[in-house]
Amino acid sequence: MIYKKSDIEKMNISKKKIFENRSDYLVYLRKNSLLLKKEHAEQIGKPVEKTEQPAGFVYLVMKENQPRYEALYDRTGCITYIPYDAKPEHYALSSWCRSLNVSLEQKEMVGYTLTEDKLLPLYNLKALLKKKGLEFFPLSTINPPHFLTQLFIQCDPSLRDETKKVGYTHYSNEYIKVYQTTEKHKMHTWKEYKNELEIPQHEDRLPSTFHESEKNLEPYVTGYIVLHMFSNYRPFAKIYNMEKIAEKYKFIFFKSNELSQAMNYSLFTINEMYLFPKHWGITSFSYERIGFEKFGKEVYQLNEKGKKLFKLISDENVTSSYLVVSILKLEEVQAFLRKERNDLKHLKLLGVTQKGEYVFDLNSLKNKEKLRLRLLTISR
Repeated sequence: MIYKKSDIEKMNISKKKIFENRSDYLVYLRKNSLLLKKEHAEQIGKPVEKTEQPAGFVYLVMKENQPRYEALYDRTGCITYIPYDAKPEHYALSSWCRSLNVSLEQKEMVGYTLTEDKLLPLYNLKALLKKKGLEFFPLSTINPPHFLTQLFIQCDPSLRDETKKVGYTHYSNEYIKVYQTTEKHKMHTWKEYKNELEIPQHEDRLPSTFHESEKNLEPYVTGYIVLHMFSNYRPFAKIYNMEKIAEKYKFIFFKSNELSQAMNYSLFTINEMYLFPKHWGITSFSYERIGFEKFGKEVYQLNEKGKKLFKLISDENVTSSYLVVSILKLEEVQAFLRKERNDLKHLKLLGVTQKGEYVFDLNSLKNKEKLRLRLLTISR
């Protein structure tokens, strides 16, 4: 029955049980008596009697500039009420159970919940799945390499090979399949990828050279790295054996410390390239890619045109007034200069030593006396 505000004021109803919106009504149900609409009372087998008076009211609609309220009746103790946003992950609506091809059993009904103004039964999905030989996995327990979700399978159907559906988990308001994996998949976490030096380059950092050839690179996939455990976009990336790929495409592969030992003014990576001042004249016509290191970082070498940009200075012509910097120290020198409001471009490059180190003249540097000692310390 629908009531006007004036009708309600004549009744002995606590203001705490007169709800001006549905949200306040749902909040009340969490910790107080169970007040249900007439249709919901009938649904649970406890219909409203002819002489029964309302125990509360909830706003329904505005009509003729007057708010109208729907009556609520006390059904405390008649059912177990579970707030929808507070239900355990494994409590599911009947519609979800049916979508998972799970047969409903009355004894596994755990209570009712209100959603979209409908009073709906909740079932113990964990118990129902168990009868089908499946499990319900709390979201926090789904961790590679032992378990994957259907989100992984959707991104790469080949992952379905040698996997077995073992149950479901609850994610983003739905239930998704969980698969048990084998060693074949070799899923790694970010922490493992960062700390395990032997794990090679992963797909997100694969050099652009190979992006068009990814199908040809499938034989070189050594595992997977989890980017986002639960993502409808791309939850993982493939990990490739960069040594084998470099060999296939006739590039040099630098192992462990080989790259740092080989680097000099003419052999560098993209990191060092960003440090080179424009007036040095190094352009894409000055170098060529010759190889990679294990994490896929491209290694470049100056060609003959590029090498001519640097004057070779013999050791006997390198005086104590010059600053000699290894390419491995170039980034540290630049960081220090910028902290002192200076820049690498303010250093006059005289040339390179026979060992491939840069030789700078500090006379062109601002505040040279103040910075000289610190620079000499860094460059050693």
